[in-house]
Amino acid sequence: MAPRIPYVALDIDSKVATQIRARRNNSELLELDRTLLHSEPIALAWNTMLGAVRTGTSLPPRLRELIICRVAVVNKAQYEWDQHVGLLSDSGVSPMQLDALADLSVSYAALANVFDTDAGISNHAGGDVGIPTNTHIDGPTHALAIEATDALTRDVAIPDALFVRLKARFSETEVVEIVITISSYNMVSRFLVALHVGQ
Repeated sequence: MAPRIPYVALDIDSKVATQIRARRNNSELLELDRTLLHSEPIALAWNTMLGAVRTGTSLPPRLRELIICRVAVVNKAQYEWDQHVGLLSDSGVSPMQLDALADLSVSYAALANVFDTDAGISNHAGGDVGIPTNTHIDGPTHALAIEATDALTRDVAIPDALFVRLKARFSETEVVEIVITISSYNMVSRFLVALHVGQ
C-alpha cells in the first residue's frame, strides 16, 4: 500500500531535518519523519515531544516499549510495532512474551503470568516511590501497564478502579509518564495508520 502523502526526499536539507537526524543519532530519516517534514513546525514539535517521551522520562525502557508496542497492537499500527518491537526485545522480553503482548485475546491474568517468567531487570534511573533502580518488574506490574494502555487506547479514559490500582503501584511521576506515553503513541499510531506511513 502506498503512502497517502509522498515522503519528502531522504536527503532533505533543512534545520528541522538536521535536528531530527541528530535525535536519531545521525541516522537516516524514517518514513514517519519524511511525512512529518511536509509541515516543519509540526515536525519540530513532534521531534521535541516524542524525544522527551522516549528519552526524558523515569520509566524503565522495558515498560515504555511495552506500552508503545501494545498501543501499536490495539491500533493495528504495524509500522509502529516494527519500529519498537526490537527495542522491547532488546530489553529482555522473550518471543513468548512478545506473542502474548500481540494477542489481544490473552487475559491480563495470563499476561501477568507470562511476564513473571524471567528476571526482567530494568535500568530505571530513579523515581520517587515507584519502581526503584535495577529491580524486578513483576508480571502483575506489566499486566497493569498493559491494562491501562488498553483502556486509554480503546476508550480514551482510565476507569476509576483501574486508576486507583495504578496509583497504588506507581509514583505520581510514573503515572503521568505512563499516561503521556500511552497518549503520545496513540497520536503516533493514528497518524501512521491514517496516512499509510511505512505500509
